[in-house]
Amino acid sequence: MRSLHIKDYMAAHQMEAEIKAGILKALLDATKDVCTNVNVRCTADGMHMQSIDSCHIAICTLVLRETAFSKYECAEPTSLGLSFESLALTLKGCTADEEVRISWDRDSSDRLTISRGDSREFELKLLDLDCCEKMDIPEQTYEASLTLPSAELLRICRDIGTMGDTVAICVDTQKVRFSVEGDVGKGAAILSAGEHVTIEAPSGETAPLHYPVKYIVGFAKAAPLSHTVVLKMGADTPLNVSYLVEGTAEKGHLSFYLAPRICD
Repeated sequence: MRSLHIKDYMAAHQMEAEIKAGILKALLDATKDVCTNVNVRCTADGMHMQSIDSCHIAICTLVLRETAFSKYECAEPTSLGLSFESLALTLKGCTADEEVRISWDRDSSDRLTISRGDSREFELKLLDLDCCEKMDIPEQTYEASLTLPSAELLRICRDIGTMGDTVAICVDTQKVRFSVEGDVGKGAAILSAGEHVTIEAPSGETAPLHYPVKYIVGFAKAAPLSHTVVLKMGADTPLNVSYLVEGTAEKGHLSFYLAPRICD
């Protein structure tokens, strides 16, 4: 019998991470309309993912830094092809504070192990996905920026999101108006600048900007990830919806970019 060399051990146990179930569930719930099967890049400093939806109108970028995990080890960079829908199935019944352990070994390189405590263990088949080059998203100049409680955006989506398939957003220096109109009627939600809502519109009032409402409803489901959300928009730029993981850039971020709709 020989002793296992430390390098052999690290090679066999390629990646291991522990994270709160609430973070994972919020990420999966918010990204399911954009991300279906994706490559998650694991490196020494955390996990990274970028995906574009099948209609090519929305991009999702996720960065989970090492500090977002209660435990994180990655021996060398690797990409894991995951079905987010299948991953979500393993988290049903989890409480937000429950720790989820994710591990991948070279000895079982076609599977990802998901463990919840000592009583639940799942194996997910990894997917053989083409490795797409990372899309460079250039710096944008936005006409308006809005920071508000993430729970408020979620509430707005629940209140008016079922009235139609397009939401119009109009911003001035004092307020922002979300409005939806469809066959059943129309609805609007107005937020005024104040203690919990910050509005920046250097050029004054923007013309109404139109977006597919189902995507924004989906993005808003990331509310458990952070207390606040930032929306940036302009006539000639995609809508940018961003959350900091647990409210701090040190743990990472989830960002969406959504192309506007051209309305006659």
